[in-house]
Amino acid sequence: MDDLIIPPLYCPFRPFISTHFRAVRRHTDSWIAGYKLLSEDEYKRYDKDNFAAMTCRFYEGSAERLAIANDLLTLFFRLDDLADHADKGVSDFFLREFLVVLHDGHYYGAVPFFRALGDVWERLVKHSAVSLQQRITADIRSLFNGIAWEQRNAAARRWPTLDEYFKMRPAAGGAALAGTLVLFVSNIKLPAKFLDSKEFMALNTLCGRLGCVGNDILSVKKELAHNDYHNLIMLMQQMFGFSLQEAINQAVRLHNQHMELFSRIIAGVSRREWGAAVQQYIDGLIGIVRGNLDWSLNDSERYGYQGINTDGYVVDDIDDILEKLNIGEG
Repeated sequence: MDDLIIPPLYCPFRPFISTHFRAVRRHTDSWIAGYKLLSEDEYKRYDKDNFAAMTCRFYEGSAERLAIANDLLTLFFRLDDLADHADKGVSDFFLREFLVVLHDGHYYGAVPFFRALGDVWERLVKHSAVSLQQRITADIRSLFNGIAWEQRNAAARRWPTLDEYFKMRPAAGGAALAGTLVLFVSNIKLPAKFLDSKEFMALNTLCGRLGCVGNDILSVKKELAHNDYHNLIMLMQQMFGFSLQEAINQAVRLHNQHMELFSRIIAGVSRREWGAAVQQYIDGLIGIVRGNLDWSLNDSERYGYQGINTDGYVVDDIDDILEKLNIGEG
């Protein structure tokens, strides 16, 4: 494993992190402790994961809205960790209860996870329109459908097809929710014409795919340990008989092709035609795409890369990428 090489990941966008990062981190640390969400060992892992840095790289907005988004995303990472371990899993009852809390708008039971969810949802509702709440709820349903699909495949020891991967993996990864939270944190409303446009559909699809493929590349060492059926690298090994290094190289090629298309579409969007809200939204998608790489490599120990200089992993020159793509072949 130590001799594996990850070729450079192309990203033409500059790093960003909100000036509210430290305040958001302090808030969520206190919030988790207040609801007794994690055991001592789980808290140590959460501390190393550093989700606040991810949220503050993804989004730009007030400290209050960033804190709400970070609390919510922290709960979803908790779900992701449960789903990753077959001995625990995420039960249908748990997912249904989650949606009941969103529907009712509160939770009066004793389960710490749902007490925390009830709190963050009440705060989100105070700062958002009903239409946005409905959109977020729909995104969460999509995420749960993705989790259920992954769990069925794992139970049957079934590898998905590539078409299934690109349809369902972003859903299970919460890609739609991440994009919708741009609207909440930045407090913007998109014109209906843009929501119906091919640009909106393409940018969101590519943003979701980039997040999933990037995560699969950077988390491959972690996910090999429990034979993840939904990691693109391992999937391509199964489908095409690639060596692990060959599969990594192919996944990086896919990532870089998607990133080039993403940047071209953005360059073609007319700021004059669509206005400031659309530009803010696109900036938010850029934040997700770039922030995912910087958080994974610099800020978090979740994938084992904390403190790595991204200059060695992320480059902004497509010609440089084409020159370096043959690194580690075979």
